[in-house]
Parts: sequence; structure tokens; C-alpha cells
Amino acid sequence: MLTKPDRIPPGEEHSWLDMIKHDDHGSVDWYCVKNPSLNEIKDGITWKESRMAERTFFRDNQPWSSLESIYTRFLGTDKLTHRLSRTLT
Repeated sequence: MLTKPDRIPPGEEHSWLDMIKHDDHGSVDWYCVKNPSLNEIKDGITWKESRMAERTFFRDNQPWSSLESIYTRFLGTDKLTHRLSRTLT
């Protein structure tokens, strides 16, 4: 499963954190990724810049930045890509 944290209304992050922590949804792994905005895409953001911005977002923004390290493995496109690669091979 997948969600985009920048689309979650402020104050509603708690329910999504529960999913990442498997508190409400058993063994389903939820991943959060932060993709570039339409304006960033129009301005020509590169893949590398987008991934750097994503890492900065999760590092600097609450509640994502305060997640325990066991749950940060579910934050970011690189983590999702790794999981999908492992699952598909």
C-alpha cells in the first residue's frame, strides 16, 4: 500500500502513522513517498533532486521526522523500490 504524506490534511497524520506502524492493519506494509509537485515537474526537477527533496521532507517535517528508526524503512521511494524489487524477483 502507498500514500503521499503531502496530500494528508494537517492534523490527520496520526491515522497514517498507525498504518505505517501496523497498529491497525496487520501485516500490510504501507509506504509513504513524496513526489515532486506539478510546479517542480514543470520547472524540470531531476530524479536525483526529487529524491533529495523527499529525504529532506521526511527528515525535517513532523510527524515523519520523529518516527522510530524501525518505521523509517517505510518512508521514501528508495525504500519502496527496494521492497518491490525484492518482491518481484
